[in-house]
Amino acid sequence: MSQISLKYAGRSKVFTTDQVVTIGRSLDATFQIEDASISRIHATLAYDESQKSWVFSDSKSANGCFVKGVRINSILISGPIDIHLGETPLSVVISLDLNNETPKATASGSVLAATDVVIGKASDANFIVTDVLASRRHARLITLENSLILEDLGSTNGTFLNGKLIRTAPVREGDIITIGNTDLTIRNSHLDFLRSQDEKSGGLYANNLEFEIKGGRKLLSGIDVRLAPGSLTAVIGPSGAGKSTFLKAIAGVNKPTGGTVTFDGFNVYKNFDVVSSRIGMVPQDDVLHTSLKLDTALNYAARLRLRVDGGKAERTAQVDRVIDRLELDSNRDTVINKLSGGQRKRASVALELLTEPSLLILDEPTSGLDPAMDRQVMKTLRELAIDDRAVLVVTHSVAQLDLCDDVLVLAPGGMPAYYGPPRGISAYFGTTDWADIFALIKDDPNAAYQRYLAQNPKAVVPAPEVAMESMSSKRVSAPWLSQFITMCARQVSLVFADLGYLMFLLLLPVIVGLLILVVPGIAGLGAASNSSPAEPSQLLAMLVIGSAFMGASVSIRDLVGERPIYLRERAVGLSISAYLGSKLLVFGLFSWFMAGMLTYVTLLAKPAPIQAVYFGSPALELFFALGLTALASLVTGLLLSSLVKSSEQVMPLFVVFIMAQLVLNGGLLQITGGSLIDALSVMVIARWGFAMAASSVNLAAISPSLDEDPLWIHDLATWANSAAFLIGTAVVIITLTRIRLEGKYDR
Repeated sequence: MSQISLKYAGRSKVFTTDQVVTIGRSLDATFQIEDASISRIHATLAYDESQKSWVFSDSKSANGCFVKGVRINSILISGPIDIHLGETPLSVVISLDLNNETPKATASGSVLAATDVVIGKASDANFIVTDVLASRRHARLITLENSLILEDLGSTNGTFLNGKLIRTAPVREGDIITIGNTDLTIRNSHLDFLRSQDEKSGGLYANNLEFEIKGGRKLLSGIDVRLAPGSLTAVIGPSGAGKSTFLKAIAGVNKPTGGTVTFDGFNVYKNFDVVSSRIGMVPQDDVLHTSLKLDTALNYAARLRLRVDGGKAERTAQVDRVIDRLELDSNRDTVINKLSGGQRKRASVALELLTEPSLLILDEPTSGLDPAMDRQVMKTLRELAIDDRAVLVVTHSVAQLDLCDDVLVLAPGGMPAYYGPPRGISAYFGTTDWADIFALIKDDPNAAYQRYLAQNPKAVVPAPEVAMESMSSKRVSAPWLSQFITMCARQVSLVFADLGYLMFLLLLPVIVGLLILVVPGIAGLGAASNSSPAEPSQLLAMLVIGSAFMGASVSIRDLVGERPIYLRERAVGLSISAYLGSKLLVFGLFSWFMAGMLTYVTLLAKPAPIQAVYFGSPALELFFALGLTALASLVTGLLLSSLVKSSEQVMPLFVVFIMAQLVLNGGLLQITGGSLIDALSVMVIARWGFAMAASSVNLAAISPSLDEDPLWIHDLATWANSAAFLIGTAVVIITLTRIRLEGKYDR
């Protein structure tokens, strides 16, 4: 019978395997330690029958449990060992009673000699991993007699054990350690690569893949494929064959309703955090901002995707390697929208190669290209596959299939009609005319599927799945602040890269400000003259409407315009709040700048207001009202941009928005209290912007010919109420926009 002895402060106690030992300062603890740094129940000690070993576990203590200075959650006890509970040393010793005699309690006075194995890409690491996502000193494997502890050494991309992100954890024979995109294991008590470095093992297996939508309609049925390292596979088929659905299913975007998808032995959906960086997906749309230079766009992408401890120098070096690999060196300073079609597609591929994925998926990369460009892109993909990378290309083009290792032909309904090498297509279908082949499988897709099942030209042997817990550990991505700073810098670069847009932002407030010259009168925002009694209200209405127009025009086409880029970046870990926050900061600064310019130009042309309710300067108070109006309109523009599917659809919404500000602001047309129009006007930003400005300048006093509105009362409470409504409206709209953005990516 295995027994264990605990010793602390000169006293010891022996426990048997049928006992669960609790350690702490509580009077109810099995082994009590009277020390203020110890939690009431600090740790537990129990015998695990399945492992035939004692297991020591931290019970979520405040000050932790440490072995050799390493904080642990649990550890197998196989010999004498010192464990520190916070600052208190606790000696634990195992004794085996082989003769059914009562063992004598002994203690270990020091930690046993241990051999540490440092894992990383530094030249002085004990186990070198050549992986772009590995840190120089990534993790450490600590040997304590027969026990192993894995400790993350503050790596930039985290250390995974059996698919779970860890800081420290015990390691056993056969466990899977993931460093970047590299899998290691404990084999015969030694650290080793999980897969042979010389054989083309691993890759992606899809077995009996199915995808069914509501109503029972199947978009994919019975697909079995293997994408081996070093292979190029094409997926073709007529429209409605489920090619894009298949792509999203194996990439981890959409979870299939049947079958399994494993990559390098990991279940793609249970362990997406482990495999996500290994899968690069290039959608049909551009995933780079085309107004930026190629080198600039890739460097911003590297700052978001490539977490390396070498900092900027290492990221720049990786960008240079990728550009050179895709033969784009002569185009690095070229604006992306000036590149040819083939070069732009290679630029999108370069983006995905930054993290050196071992599976590259492309959706219609040759769409819209001439035959020469078509072959050039396919040859590039063939070369990328040579680097022990599996490449899958979904395409309508059939001219370059001879460059592929395998071809998967899908019939309507997502059913396989052929899977095998290109050279076998002629014998299988009896023709190489793809028009005839597509017509055949479209006319009777079920017959094509049954024939496939009967002949099955290339059976796929399922790969053994790595056994691990089903969990969803948080994706390791760049820190929020780093993402936010990068997003802000990129947004500023985008503004300055488009000179036409920049000039629009700079000149729009000047143009709007000059339009106030059409308002008759010379009193401006002072006391109105008898000849122009409506001058102050007309000026305020134009200023508020102009502010709403400027704010919304800055952002109205932004989110919808870069949706493909956002969706891809969201898929690889972009924080929604960092993304939206960068828009709010950069566009917000521009909106306040424009409101300031509008105020300045207006007060150059017309007399300034003479009254204020809070600030000592009436002009500053006017600027504040116009700035809040522009800001609330800005976030409204972002929300509208997130709701539509194209830039063309957003313009009618923009017109409706501006018309509402024009008609319902309360300054140009009188709004009767209690009417339907009055109720609708409460939801209009310009209504509250005008009310805030009117309260500030005391519109009821300087323009007595107007019927006084309760929202125009010249006091701090009324003025602050309008300001609070504008701020509150902006907060609500920002929240709705974030919810909308969050719903656009559902893995």
